[in-house]
Amino acid sequence: MNVPITSSAILPPWVKDISHASLVQWKKKRHEYEDAISARCSASGEDISKALMTVKSTFDHALLKMLCKYDWEVPFESITEERILTEIDKIVNNVKNGSIVNIDALFDDELRMDLHESDVHARVVNYFKLCEDIISRNGLQTTFGTSMGITHKCTILRKHLQPTALRDEVETHQKLIDKASTKNDVALYKLVKEKALEQEKVFRSVANRKRLQQQPKQENKTRHGERRANGKHDSDRTAATSKSWGNKRKVQSETSTERNVKRPQTTGSLRTATKSKPRGGCFNCGKDHWLSECPDIDEAEKEAILAKRGSKKQSEKRFRVKRVNPRTKTQGRVRSTATLNAKLDLPYCADSGSDWNIISHNHVKELQALDCDVEVAELDRPVELEAVGGAVLTATHGVDVYLCLNTAAGPVRCQDPKRCLVAESDDEELIVGRVLLAELGIDVDRELEQLAARNLNDDDEFGDSIGIPMREDTLDEDVAIVINGMVVDCVERGIVSPGTEEDRLRNILASFKGWRLALGDDPPARVPPLRIRLKPDAKPFKCKVRQYSPEKSEFLAKFNAELVRLGWVIENKESRWACAALPVRKPNSNEFRQANDYRPANSMTEGIAGVMPSLQVRLEECKGKEFYAIFDFIKSFWQLPLHKASQEILPYMTDRGIFTPTRVPQGCTDAALHFQSTVEEVLKEYLHECVLVWIDDLLAYANTVVELMDVIEAILKRLDEYGFKLNPRKCKLFQTEIKWCGRVIN
Repeated sequence: MNVPITSSAILPPWVKDISHASLVQWKKKRHEYEDAISARCSASGEDISKALMTVKSTFDHALLKMLCKYDWEVPFESITEERILTEIDKIVNNVKNGSIVNIDALFDDELRMDLHESDVHARVVNYFKLCEDIISRNGLQTTFGTSMGITHKCTILRKHLQPTALRDEVETHQKLIDKASTKNDVALYKLVKEKALEQEKVFRSVANRKRLQQQPKQENKTRHGERRANGKHDSDRTAATSKSWGNKRKVQSETSTERNVKRPQTTGSLRTATKSKPRGGCFNCGKDHWLSECPDIDEAEKEAILAKRGSKKQSEKRFRVKRVNPRTKTQGRVRSTATLNAKLDLPYCADSGSDWNIISHNHVKELQALDCDVEVAELDRPVELEAVGGAVLTATHGVDVYLCLNTAAGPVRCQDPKRCLVAESDDEELIVGRVLLAELGIDVDRELEQLAARNLNDDDEFGDSIGIPMREDTLDEDVAIVINGMVVDCVERGIVSPGTEEDRLRNILASFKGWRLALGDDPPARVPPLRIRLKPDAKPFKCKVRQYSPEKSEFLAKFNAELVRLGWVIENKESRWACAALPVRKPNSNEFRQANDYRPANSMTEGIAGVMPSLQVRLEECKGKEFYAIFDFIKSFWQLPLHKASQEILPYMTDRGIFTPTRVPQGCTDAALHFQSTVEEVLKEYLHECVLVWIDDLLAYANTVVELMDVIEAILKRLDEYGFKLNPRKCKLFQTEIKWCGRVIN
């Protein structure tokens, strides 16, 4: 006979306080209570209306009477369940005390992604759940319930994404591919999860490759350490002391110079019988016995000998480190900075003379104040750092941080945390050691050799007819890593078979010389330049000199100096045409981008007699295909040359001068249509058969893996022939469903 569970087994929460925080917790517990009663009634067959206690019956009666009399102005006897819930929702869904909340500061303090969570799906879910909890806990449901509020919520979620590379990928997707996720938090969730999974695959692929490369070295070191440990004297063992940092975790030093080998414990008789003899003899008399058995000296003298040998041994194994003296007033260079955990900016010194990355104790404290997730780890044994002049610094702790090195060419981000030793010093700079420099592909000795070799042929450089330094055709390490990640992704998804197909795909991608993560001093594509025609009544237009804030003026000066260096623009003080340069602040950032107001010039030019193709019609051509691939032109318009006669029409003016572009600038008449028609002409043999073009986005499609591989090879060869450059980070291969130009294709 089944005995029904009584309602006393599940107790409802009581309303004893109407403060905002208390009601938020009560509402959460009330939902849990109702779910539990519903589940029990489903199993026992009870009437849920009888088993469920009403909110009114669980409300403190004295408190409810006060509210009915003074706040709600209804008789206590006639107050209904719906009215009570409505009044509670008014309190919960609005800001406490009706005060104006600094929303940005609130989320800056509390919203962060847990990078310690290895499950990417769980990491993204927890991140979005934390955002909802912050909204609920602070009564911001009404604020974020409107369309404008949802848009601001998406901005906040994107702003606090970590690591920085993930945030950059999401921002780029929203700017150049699809803006739907800027106003829809569900679309943003899917986008973040997709990008995070892609980065995780690349990260795991790189980590596995490093592990396989380092495994033979570690095996050799292990065998060497075992041989040393087997013949090691008891008198060689010394104890290391370390400074306490509180209740922190203890980890192994990454490059410890000694290894502890635990020996099995044996009984006294067996140990005496099997005890080996020292190869070098006694440290005191040189005879065939251990120092501890030497009869010529007492225990105090033995301890002194051991201490002397221990200090000598440690001094021979000190790590190298270069300490940088404080710079003088005459040193006018601008120091490069490194960003730690996207929170703290420090000047750094790339020191190939140091084995370690080194950070001062004071800077660690600053970082911990900004990021509560930073933990200081105790090393297995202290590491002595020999400074210039012979001074010795001892590091007993380390800290793992995400580093972003800000260079003149752009930021260099480390995808995984890097260990930094914590030193008791007043050095203002973060020391970036030789090991990390090597991981980033920087070998100072090797670069000096290449510089010396290049200087032998310097005379040949002056004969370059273009006047722009040519890039080497070899793939750099960063590009190779991204390409390898693309291949590994195709193999892991089971679409490209390991072996022959994998090798062919890798060779196709590696043979393309136009992969670029950033467009530099490459020459323009080898295509006809854009030529702009003026209307018959056109007259030169020259804007007035604009006044910019010091911050914007400095940005324009640096930005255009870099464009001049790359050869993308030339300074032209005698130009009769000039439109205004407009520095625009990037969303949720202190950085700027330059736009040019070409409306006056565009009004006096004749447009090309052509139209953009219908995207809806074009997409009908690729429906029902099995596999798709997309390619993205990096800095699309800047790759195309601008006709010499048209360059005079498109100069722009800053407060420092007038600059004439030599490439097609965005915003000028027919820039998009010219790029579209140019790429279509280059790929005309494959257009509508296996390729679609929409400005700077390429879509390839086929029914089989082999067919799509043939298409990819043909496209890359043709683009290489004309000198076009692609961004490998935005390319996707062998997809069964893909989003292209805001449309989902499958």
